[in-house]
Parts: sequence; structure tokens; C-alpha cells
Amino acid sequence: YTFALLAALKDMNLMTPLAVIATTCPEKKRATLIRGVLDALGLPDVPVGVGSPGVTEYTLQSAEYARPSSRVFESGMDLMVKALRKSEDSSVQLVCLASLTDVAKLL
Repeated sequence: YTFALLAALKDMNLMTPLAVIATTCPEKKRATLIRGVLDALGLPDVPVGVGSPGVTEYTLQSAEYARPSSRVFESGMDLMVKALRKSEDSSVQLVCLASLTDVAKLL
């Protein structure tokens, strides 16, 4: 539901997503799943980064829409820094739905 809401907010011009960072082990597999979901929702321009593994490992089922892509970046941290540097001061809000390890390192 999270990414469907993200797509709806973008469609209503209420939000401009800069990036999505996949965290919690298996983070690389999560990133490919997120890439597929964003593509299916019409958000192919939103880059996806691989974040930290967090502290808990979950089993993640594969899905046929999961796909490797040049829009999945190995370093979620680098992607966050790049997105923030390109943005105007005080124009970005972080939405955190998982491990806060990467946000803590960023701040």
C-alpha cells in the first residue's frame, strides 16, 4: 500500500519522490522488488538504492515483477546524499518505514 499511496500523491502533485532506499535484510532483493513495484505503478523515474541490512533478517519471496535495473543503486547512502544535494534547502521530507540505521548515518 505504501508505494500505491506514493504514486497517488505524485499523480495529485502533492509529492515528488526523489528516491526509495531498500533496507532490512535481504536488502538487495528488496531493492529489485521495489524497482518492479515502482515500475508497475508508473514511477520508473524514481531511483532505488540498497540500504543497510538492519538488525532483523526476514524471508522474502520472489515475484515475477522483481527486476535488476540500472535504476537500482548499490549505495543507498550515496543516492540519499545525491538527492539531498540536488534539492533546495528545507524542501525535502524523509519518510522512514523501516530500519533507521541509514537515516542516522546520514544525519
